Amino acid sequence: MQERLEATTWGRVVISAFVVVLLFSVITANLYPSDLKRQFMRVAKPVVYLTGLDQGWDVFAPDPRQESIALSAQIDYSDSETTTWTIPRGGSLFGAYWDYRWRKWVELMALGFSSHELEPAARWIVRHHAASGRHPVRIQLIERFSNLNPPGTHPSHTPWFAKSFYRLDLQNGTGG
Repeated sequence: MQERLEATTWGRVVISAFVVVLLFSVITANLYPSDLKRQFMRVAKPVVYLTGLDQGWDVFAPDPRQESIALSAQIDYSDSETTTWTIPRGGSLFGAYWDYRWRKWVELMALGFSSHELEPAARWIVRHHAASGRHPVRIQLIERFSNLNPPGTHPSHTPWFAKSFYRLDLQNGTGG
């Protein structure tokens, strides 16, 4: 099929147009924030999002994040047992692409959402990940973090620390 497409004039026009649109979108997505970029992004946005080219490269400069973060949730049941939920992880081959949205969600959570923004997330975790047949009474969202050491040093980061940043009592529906 590819050879047939490349053998026709219209096929080559379609391929060339695709390459031009893709290059335009990549260049636009990486422009410095400006009015020109905003105008071009109206056209490039669908291509950028569809292809996953909407990556922010500001992780490299001028001020990259200095810590690694992780999120877990502790679900407490009426029988005094607990379960720990962690964000899903993909496999080693395509996992980084599959679980990207979860890692981005953790970054957003670390920005410090308010209680009314965290409650739906906590309720979703309980609804989808609580052990069946057991009655959950409380959930705590727990942030784990470790400071990163400069590149080339050993160990690469400090020990992990954890703190609970949101708690929802499910029996009376109060959170904070």
